[in-house]
Amino acid sequence: MKKRVLTVLLAVVMVFSLVPAALAVDLEPLSEEFAEDISSLELFRSIAPSSVSLNRFDSFAADLQSLNLFRGVAPSNLQLNRAPTRAEALVMLIRLLGVEEAAQNSNYEHPFTDADMWARNYIAYAYANGLTTGTTETTFSPNAAASAQMYVTFALRALGYEDPRDFTFANALEFGMRGDVGVWDPILEEGTFTRGHMVAVSYLALAAWMADESGWLIDVLVAEGAVSATAAAPIIAQIEAYDDYHFLVYDLENRFVADGTSVVTMNLVATYAGETFSEEIVLHADLPDFDELLLTYALPFTTLVLITEVSRETVGGNTVLTMNLRDAYLMSVIELLAEIFIEEFEEVLELPIDSFGSLTGFFEEQIIINAAGEVVSIVVEEDFSFRFVVDGVTVDLSVHWLTEIEVA
Repeated sequence: MKKRVLTVLLAVVMVFSLVPAALAVDLEPLSEEFAEDISSLELFRSIAPSSVSLNRFDSFAADLQSLNLFRGVAPSNLQLNRAPTRAEALVMLIRLLGVEEAAQNSNYEHPFTDADMWARNYIAYAYANGLTTGTTETTFSPNAAASAQMYVTFALRALGYEDPRDFTFANALEFGMRGDVGVWDPILEEGTFTRGHMVAVSYLALAAWMADESGWLIDVLVAEGAVSATAAAPIIAQIEAYDDYHFLVYDLENRFVADGTSVVTMNLVATYAGETFSEEIVLHADLPDFDELLLTYALPFTTLVLITEVSRETVGGNTVLTMNLRDAYLMSVIELLAEIFIEEFEEVLELPIDSFGSLTGFFEEQIIINAAGEVVSIVVEEDFSFRFVVDGVTVDLSVHWLTEIEVA
């Protein structure tokens, strides 16, 4: 029994030797044989944002609800996993343009015989103002599914871009991914376009710069009275923090690591036939090259908005920017990490994994900025854990990684 459990524990350790190399580590208390093999625990940064999915959109929907820009069938029934209809996408465009009240009270006519009564005024307003055309001369197809291309086109129009002057329907997604536009991101490309994707694109649009450079869309909506200034204040504050965080790369380009520590603690607990075995492994890692660290800040602004939540506070005269991965994205990262580990476990043990789950974790990065606006230190804390069962042995694996860096 002990041999079986120890074999599994050893396999877990060996898996760490297979993670792509990025850091040299001094490993205790494992034997030199395994210490030589283990070269990296750069787990989160080895996964590009586009390699995992953003599969939950609750936080975006909540923000849009607070601005009265998004509604569900009921307040608690947002149906984010369902494809949006053409009529729903059009209503979102009307709201992002800040003209919902005008549309509701309009008396425009339209030629479509299939428009639903609830959306009639919206469709008529959009048709009269050149915002949309039907699927034929007499049909709008309001209940047909809206595509990503259609909705990104709507978002671009809300920002003041015109087609075909600035973009075409055919290249709307490509145009929307441009760094100076930022209403589309590859992380949203997986699977069917849903109402969740629609609210994510709408959120990106709020944080995007208007085509005429008059400000962010959310600023324009507040100035026009289409959105409550009070409701918008916390979202604007977060967008400003995103901006600050993203542009730190320019401050860090000519800086270097003056001092710091990076410690990884891995705990293994294996249970078999009522008996429990445990092992703690501590890795003291050399600090990453600063060029690698900059990759964290080089992410496009759109990706930052989609995968993170950034807040700002003043502590002891310094500004502290704190970035957390959004739960939906974080869980995708942990799921991918678990899958990588499971594949390696199966290869080393030559046994199938019976099951795995109980995925939890967090990622937090704090940037400390002095009164002169310079970064003085960075603290990165990462944690993930999961459980798997192999050959009757239940293993709980948890990894905690704390890196503290002084910048000069």
